[in-house]
Amino acid sequence: MRFLYYNIAYATGAPESHSHSLLTAHRYLRSSHRHFDRVRDFISEVAPDITGVVEVDNGSFRARRRNHVTELADSMSHHAVFSSKYHHGSLGRRLPILRHQGNAILSRDKAAHSQAHFLTFGFKRLVLESHVCGVRVFLVHLALRRETRIKQLRDLCRIVGNCGDEAILVAGDFNAYRGVHELHEFQEHTGLLSANRNAYPTFPTWAPTREIDFVLYSPGVRVSEFTVRHDVRLSDHLPMILDFELN
Repeated sequence: MRFLYYNIAYATGAPESHSHSLLTAHRYLRSSHRHFDRVRDFISEVAPDITGVVEVDNGSFRARRRNHVTELADSMSHHAVFSSKYHHGSLGRRLPILRHQGNAILSRDKAAHSQAHFLTFGFKRLVLESHVCGVRVFLVHLALRRETRIKQLRDLCRIVGNCGDEAILVAGDFNAYRGVHELHEFQEHTGLLSANRNAYPTFPTWAPTREIDFVLYSPGVRVSEFTVRHDVRLSDHLPMILDFELN
C-alpha cells in the first residue's frame, strides 16, 4: 500500500525564499486556482491508497469557495474525512478563512471508523483519526511553541495508546524545530518508529534544513520504501511517500 503525507499550505504556492514568502503573504488571503490544480494533479499522479493532507481549505473565500477536500477526493474517486483544526468553541471556528482551515484523510476504501480528537493545549489541537485499509491513521499539526508541543505530545500518547502489533500510522507537521529528538519521549511510550530514518529535512522547500514533518509507524507495518520528494515544490513543505505492507 502507499501512504502520502503532504502539508499543502492551503494551496497558496511555494515561496522561493524567506523574503519572497513575506513579499507574497497576500496569497494567504487570495490563492490562485493554478496552485491547487498542481497540488491535485501531483497527488493523483502518486496514486496513494491513503493520503494525509495538512493545511487544506474546505471552501473559504481565499480558495474562491472551492472545496479542496472534495476536489482531491473526487479526482481519485476516494473517500474523505475532514475536520477543522480548531476545537469547538474556539475563535478559529468563528473567523472567516480560519473556520475553513483543517486537515483531511483521503482513502480508496471508506473508513471503518473516524474521529476528531482535540488536544488539551494549543490553538490548533486537531488529531484526526481514521481506520482505513486495515490501518489506524492519526493526522496531526502541532503547535509552534515548544512548551506547548511537549504537552500536546503527552496528550497524543494517550490518544494513540499502546500500539502493540496493531498497524498504526501517525503523520503530520510536528513543528519539531529540533528534529526527531523532540519525539523521543513520545516514541518510547508508543513504540512508533520514524519512516524517515536518514532524517531528511522537509522544510522549507527552497532550502530544506529542518525535519519538522514526520511519518511514524508501528511494528504492525512493514516499510518497503520511504521517500521525501525534494523535486516537488508546490508548498513550503516537502511531500513524503511511504510504501508499506501489513505484518
